[in-house]
Amino acid sequence: MNDYENIKMKKMPAIRRVISRKMTEAWAVPSFNITTEISMDGFLQYRKSYGKNLSLTAFIVSDLSRALKKHPKLNGIIQGESFGMSDAVHMGLALDGPDGLVVVTLRDADQKSIEELHEEIRLRMEELEGRRLSMDHITGATFTLSNLGAFGVSSCRAVLNPPQVGILGLGGSMKKMVPDSDGRPVVRSYMNGTLTADHRAVDGADGARFLQCFKQIIEEKEGW
Repeated sequence: MNDYENIKMKKMPAIRRVISRKMTEAWAVPSFNITTEISMDGFLQYRKSYGKNLSLTAFIVSDLSRALKKHPKLNGIIQGESFGMSDAVHMGLALDGPDGLVVVTLRDADQKSIEELHEEIRLRMEELEGRRLSMDHITGATFTLSNLGAFGVSSCRAVLNPPQVGILGLGGSMKKMVPDSDGRPVVRSYMNGTLTADHRAVDGADGARFLQCFKQIIEEKEGW
């Protein structure tokens, strides 16, 4: 007897079939995860200083691109026994669309202003919702960001997006009570960032240095 005989089956949409194949590939990759906690108060004030309604993700993509330029081993791809690092940061950005998760590509993200990144993210989201994304906008990424902060999650361990060797999963900004320099309790905002990396191309120390660099770039705005 078929336990599921009353369930009507139909083929998944094309985009879900692609995701299915990619995720199957990803689980075959020997990967590791590293998580860090990032102080966000200075970063959030820095964003407000722009005086514009700019996407938080655009600011994060900008800072993440800076970190990747300093740690190029994370900004590359692995194919078989070959590994290559990209001179340009083509940032993959995981977006939630009508057919599920799609990673769009923000080409040369390291060369763009926050305003340019904000506008590009807005356009890609419009195209995704209207199912008008071109192949050029969903291929060629060298690293991926998955930011689930808007969904209220505290942390996110993302799955690799082969052939890329790294993906960063971000949770939302959470407030917690911590002691200040004088030992008095104060409320601060923190965000958890988790790097998933392909162990065939990079080691734990490489990933830790990269994540530490990203954390420092975010937190250097503390004294802004």
